[in-house]
Amino acid sequence: MCSTSASAADVLRVGLREEVHGLLAGPDGGAYAQVERPGGKTDVARVLPDGRTVLARGFPLLDGGALGPDGSAWYGGDRRSRLVRVDPAGTAHTVAVPEPGLLAPLASAPDGTLWGPSEEAETLTRLGPDGRLEQTASGHDPCSPRGLDRPPLVRAADGALWLADECRVLTRDGVVVELPGGADALAADPTGGVWVLQGDGYPYEVVHVTADGRLLATTLPRGSASDIAAAPDGSVWVAFRRCTVTRVGADGQVTNVPAPLAAKELAFDGTGQLWLANRARLARGLDGTCDGSAPRVRVPRRTSLAALRRGIPVTVSGRAHVTAYTTADVKEPAFSATPTTRTLPRAGRFRARVAYSERRQIERSPTTVRVVVSVTDDEGNEEGHEFRVRVTR
Repeated sequence: MCSTSASAADVLRVGLREEVHGLLAGPDGGAYAQVERPGGKTDVARVLPDGRTVLARGFPLLDGGALGPDGSAWYGGDRRSRLVRVDPAGTAHTVAVPEPGLLAPLASAPDGTLWGPSEEAETLTRLGPDGRLEQTASGHDPCSPRGLDRPPLVRAADGALWLADECRVLTRDGVVVELPGGADALAADPTGGVWVLQGDGYPYEVVHVTADGRLLATTLPRGSASDIAAAPDGSVWVAFRRCTVTRVGADGQVTNVPAPLAAKELAFDGTGQLWLANRARLARGLDGTCDGSAPRVRVPRRTSLAALRRGIPVTVSGRAHVTAYTTADVKEPAFSATPTTRTLPRAGRFRARVAYSERRQIERSPTTVRVVVSVTDDEGNEEGHEFRVRVTR
């Protein structure tokens, strides 16, 4: 857990059943973040430059997130024909647009337009200040979408749009770049270029692409990265859900920097200040120290068929929010796994459910059950675990 000094930079903390995500840092030194609450509602937290927080409350699940030219935050709303704008004062406005709508406004332009890509990246949708929608070709061939993910899009410092697709193609205003790997995230540098986070291989890489299409790839010195943010000096900063973040210079030089929390998301505001967020915390700056240790998890190596009816015991070493999925190695596994979710106020144990249809098959053929457990604590530290439990007669 983080020490008391690590809280000095905090501007927002939420409970175990809530989640912070969607960090946007504004031009005025403030920031925005979405806070998912129990019951499926989402608040938008607007942090003012003086550190005060204003909440725009009670939205359905919001889609995307982009800063407008006036510093407002734009989101897709509960329907494709509605957008949500939260202004710099923290006041929410609902904006109606004609069908087919803009599913996720991912980039804005100085003239007040908002842009979003189609799921296969072959077209761009433009929403004008007058509410009119126009679709234009993006310069990309149709490319299969990645499930719920949409093609990354970012506005370059010189006004161009960088767009990446699933086929490892990156474009901007006539410049076409073939990337060495898939693009997980984009961050525009100050000179019209872009940084690309690539997670196809292991370890991850960041690729710097100049405005004219020249590439420099840097292998990151650790595991799975979760986000990148371009700094005013031309470097890029990388988050790994750990208590350090990594700075990569435009020349490829790598430096690890201590952080006050195990950051999942990063963003630089218009004053050059770094913001950091994870599931539980939103912080401004790098003051403070962080432990970053999530509670430990134990699952038995074997269980009896009779005990399996009550579930597989999962023991957690501290206060945490825990989700456990189970899948049996049977001929016909359950179509969709139903997770067991618990919020533990202290160290303790609960039982992860195994689907009835899978238990019936295990009765005829003893096998193993795979248990996947994710745990989050009050500091936003996240840890994933996977176990295999042998079922005996």
